[in-house]
Amino acid sequence: MKQTNELFINSQQTNLLNELKKSLKECKSFYFSVAFINYSGLQLLLDTFKSKLFSMTDTKFY
Repeated sequence: MKQTNELFINSQQTNLLNELKKSLKECKSFYFSVAFINYSGLQLLLDTFKSKLFSMTDTKFY
């Protein structure tokens, strides 16, 4: 897959969530490293995840 840089804005044609779901469906694997996430935000993507989802209550970002 060719890597491209694109700017996504929320509009009637597309939004960040739809573009993120599209990219997740097309990729072989992915990693997300986030400092904070809530379940309601994660629920929007759960149906898109192909495999495992790991969550930790305490992360060390250095």
